[in-house]
Amino acid sequence: MADFDEVTAAVLRAAEHVLAALNDNHPDAGWRWGYSDNLRPELLQIPEYKDFLRISQTNPLLNKHMGKFIGSSIQASWYSDASIFIDLLRRAYDAETTSIVHDHLIAALDKLYNFVSNDKIKAELIIPLYGLHLQEGPFQIGVHTSLTESAEEWNKYDEYLQKHHPLKGDKPSAYLRMEYDISKSIHVPDEPPNYQSPNADSDWKQRGDLEERADMALSALKAVLPGALAHGSMVHQYYDWNGHGGHVWTETTPLQFADQDFGPNEFQTFVLFWQKLEGCATKHRQIRIAISRLRFATERQMEEDKTIDLLIAAEALFLSDTGQDKGELGNRIALRTGKLIGKTNIEQREIYNNMKQIYGFRSAIVHGARPRVPKAFTSHVQLNGLVESYMRAAIRKIVSIHPTEMVFESQFWDDLMFGS
Repeated sequence: MADFDEVTAAVLRAAEHVLAALNDNHPDAGWRWGYSDNLRPELLQIPEYKDFLRISQTNPLLNKHMGKFIGSSIQASWYSDASIFIDLLRRAYDAETTSIVHDHLIAALDKLYNFVSNDKIKAELIIPLYGLHLQEGPFQIGVHTSLTESAEEWNKYDEYLQKHHPLKGDKPSAYLRMEYDISKSIHVPDEPPNYQSPNADSDWKQRGDLEERADMALSALKAVLPGALAHGSMVHQYYDWNGHGGHVWTETTPLQFADQDFGPNEFQTFVLFWQKLEGCATKHRQIRIAISRLRFATERQMEEDKTIDLLIAAEALFLSDTGQDKGELGNRIALRTGKLIGKTNIEQREIYNNMKQIYGFRSAIVHGARPRVPKAFTSHVQLNGLVESYMRAAIRKIVSIHPTEMVFESQFWDDLMFGS
């Protein structure tokens, strides 16, 4: 970058002199791990470093960041001339030869210059997944959104999270990652950062919107991979030019599910569903409710809670057009479920009979009665498994026909029941 040519030349002149002095004073290379500002008195004894400092202070963009708290509306880090220069050396240092790798130093400078020239900071939302085993990957499931087997950033926090926010089971088997940008904040050194940049509200909103989209992605995964997925804390990671930054997490507690392989075929099925789901969910609140309740049901520990969530999903899908007409709700749900997902008359009748009994069972639960599992089902677990499969099929069917049909309108259901 032409604007930084003088700075680059000064860094290249100073790098070997600074490294030699540090290695003399810290023969075990301990300078690489300590607090950079503690080394500043040593650096100021080196003429080439003082020359770098003088030239850096004449560069408007670099000088704007030196001696400041730089960060976002959530966290800021202290930037000094010493911390910047030592981080450059750390990125370019070769431990085997105990020397500076020129190409690595130039690459680190490019990252620094891009960082100080941009008013945005790179960030990621990282969600650990349990029970999902990627056969290949990473899988790009949307713009700046991917499924991957590795997340080095997560490992930095795993020990802390296990101590303070313990997660059940083994380490994550995969990760959902969503990249985004947030506004950079620059704070004066004599005042503690208040993190309230002019764009703080929009940054918080963006994070909230991203978490909602991540929730929808997790729900979509569960809609196509029954009982296969659990997730842990959502971690927001913010990066500075050196690859470090702050983090914040939203605590969740994963349950244990049967393992599920996720290969190219599953990926194609999921991605097609996910692309249609986003459009459908944006237009129809009913689908957002239904798919969220489906996901909640898979995370419940009590079978009665699962039943309630699954039937809320059913009501969102099949009863949103009823208005003030509350008669025969169970019968309507049963008829519409059967007609929507049943492939033959026999299958439609079977679904109708099952759903009518299930809705009555659910009513007993929510009205405080002592519910008895209908004789048609071997157990409450089997009942929930069946209605869960019905809701998955119904959501996939509705998403697949949107927007060619006016789903959730009374006319849609009349045409389905009696023919258009």
